[in-house]
Amino acid sequence: MFDVRQYFLLLVSFLLQHGDFSAPRPQASNGNKSIAIVGAASAGLAMLGALVDLQDDTLDIVLSEQRRDVGGTWLPDPQPVHPPVLPETPLYPLLHTNTPVPTMTYPGFPYHQDFTLQYNLLPYITYHTVLSASWVGTSEAGRWDILVAGGNGHATCRGHDHYPHSPTFPGQDAWLRRRNGSRRREIIHSMFYREPQQYANQTVVVVGFGASGRDAASQLALYARKVYHSLRSQKRPRPEIAYFAPDTIVFADGSHAHGVDAVILGTGYDLRIPFLEVTGEFAVNLNARHRSDHRLTTNTSSPSPRPILVSDCPSDVAQSTYVAKARANASLLGPREVLLEVLYAREDALRSGYDPFWTDLRND
Repeated sequence: MFDVRQYFLLLVSFLLQHGDFSAPRPQASNGNKSIAIVGAASAGLAMLGALVDLQDDTLDIVLSEQRRDVGGTWLPDPQPVHPPVLPETPLYPLLHTNTPVPTMTYPGFPYHQDFTLQYNLLPYITYHTVLSASWVGTSEAGRWDILVAGGNGHATCRGHDHYPHSPTFPGQDAWLRRRNGSRRREIIHSMFYREPQQYANQTVVVVGFGASGRDAASQLALYARKVYHSLRSQKRPRPEIAYFAPDTIVFADGSHAHGVDAVILGTGYDLRIPFLEVTGEFAVNLNARHRSDHRLTTNTSSPSPRPILVSDCPSDVAQSTYVAKARANASLLGPREVLLEVLYAREDALRSGYDPFWTDLRND
């Protein structure tokens, strides 16, 4: 199971141990190390705060954020968009966190902006889009060359919840071409879902039992004519969709949904990091089960779920503090070869008999 925060901190720890950086600021000529952080959401701000807290004058630190402010997913969209344009965030107005508030916030600070201001992090933040990052050197030493675009750009690294995983079903294209009277049918990912009122008096199928699927189904029930909730488990209200007929949707148990106007896919997100993909540092492989030339690899058929039993901000602060302290005192880490052996052993154990698509979506 691949968590973006784990990837981020693993990548940063590797960078801190082995690399110089070409960051979007002028480089010092005194031999300082330059550290680039991508993204001003929970993990990025925690990492920035931990590094700044070292008060190390030999570090030149910059954080690049492509949105208009800090906060990541929790920063609302400035305006709605429609497919195929991706929204900046999947945040919807009626969203309530599915974990206790203390686990979703930095210790002592309810909002990302409060944390940023308290620790005077704004001088280290630039609003750029990272276009590419390529490693120049060997596995032992080198630097990252980073290309950025000034100003608020289009999506590059949006973190965990930006690239929707949208399965397709037999017959859906023909189903979409037909209308229910004057109403055009639609299939959208939950990333685009905002207000349940827009589905008033409609028949809707919601796919998936993750947080977005549950929220959409319960909210739509107050406005829609009828809501079908399609899940992978036979024990749930409706099993998964088998196929689309011209005027019905057929489920795996042979039952039908008639007169459906819209299908909302709460089916998770693909782990994509375009600024590393474009340079070949991050491989996207549908059948990935093995390491590929020492590159990070993602299997896009396996949406990466947000861990349930994780204290987001407190965990980010704890891990970032450890990474920063390890940067200041390398003796906190074991030998690199030993650490890699442990990492490879854990990866191999996860791959052994592991179906990531089913395991990651077992609650859907």
